[in-house]
Amino acid sequence: MRPVDEQRILVTGSTDGLGRSVAAELAARGARVLVHGRDPGKVEAAAREAGAEAGLVADLGELAQVRRLAGEAGELDTLVNNAGVIEPRRRESADGYELTFAVNHLSHFLLTELLLPRLREPARIVNVSSIGQAPLDLDDLMMERSYDGYTAYARSKLAQIMFTIELAGRLADRDVTVVALHPATLMDTNMVRKNLGRPMSSVEEGVEAVLRLATDPSLDGVSGRFFDGTRESAPHAQALDPDVRRRLWEESERLTRAATDTPPCALGRAERFGRRWLVDGMNVIGSRPTGWWRDRPRAMRELVEEMDRLGEPVTVVFDGRPFDLDGGEWVEVLFASRSGRNAADDDIAALAAAEAGEELRVVTSDSDLADRVRRSGAEVVGAGAFRERLDGLR
Repeated sequence: MRPVDEQRILVTGSTDGLGRSVAAELAARGARVLVHGRDPGKVEAAAREAGAEAGLVADLGELAQVRRLAGEAGELDTLVNNAGVIEPRRRESADGYELTFAVNHLSHFLLTELLLPRLREPARIVNVSSIGQAPLDLDDLMMERSYDGYTAYARSKLAQIMFTIELAGRLADRDVTVVALHPATLMDTNMVRKNLGRPMSSVEEGVEAVLRLATDPSLDGVSGRFFDGTRESAPHAQALDPDVRRRLWEESERLTRAATDTPPCALGRAERFGRRWLVDGMNVIGSRPTGWWRDRPRAMRELVEEMDRLGEPVTVVFDGRPFDLDGGEWVEVLFASRSGRNAADDDIAALAAAEAGEELRVVTSDSDLADRVRRSGAEVVGAGAFRERLDGLR
């Protein structure tokens, strides 16, 4: 991992309690910290107090705001998913989901997916969970049959751990680790005092545990684990069931997709410039059979250099393991958020849907992908025609 003073770190829920202290300590160690909260006044105060790079405002109870947060966050080295709520009475989020599950699990599930291409490897994801865990009822995730505030909290925290373990497996081909932890028992925070009774430990104890997982070089490569404080621990048995983890993942994707009416997307918005070209990179490279597969990275670099000469904004999505690939002045380079067949296609379709209504030309000769992006209103340009445009610049 990089030294802390070379890292850019987002800490969600960092205007109060544990998150605020973690953000302040990371900033004191030289990190470029992004403070997050839902109250603009509190965000401004916490960011100023910590000496943070920026303060980001978003209500995690609304998934559209989660998407905006991901776009504003930009490139990161570490993501600390800390924000959380406990609701004594059942309430629903802006998207119609049980609020505790929506904020504690779904928002961080979506935020992490959106930020994966923005994580600069080696990178770390730390999910702040709890030793208080209760098994999920996958047929009643919204707890419509019966509701108890602590049970809802404990279920959402187990969901975070299940997400951690499942994501670790899906990131096996990337230098990105993800861990979950119970920072300390009943820390002296407003949330504990209001909802869980008398504090039993200090915020400083929790900060120590979080910072260890976020910054300790001895934990390089440690992924898919749960920690109780600074010690590795076993989570609830349900978290170790791969079938349950897979079902929760699929349901989380469905819920986050339904809330935004777009496909699940593991890409944040490019704030550097507005998009006009969205390019299926390997499809364009493959449109000219010149033996490129013998040196795949070289072919990708050459395509990026050619597109940069267009002098027009381009976002290109490549399949395969990410590597250091400079986009130049005009090109934003993204790698598919997961490995496997059609990974880049899924991300391109999601980006096209997210950019619906904006001027966008999607470059691909894949008929299935072309049909998907046309449904979002984007113009489709064939890889061959785009290649001819590039050749004309020579």
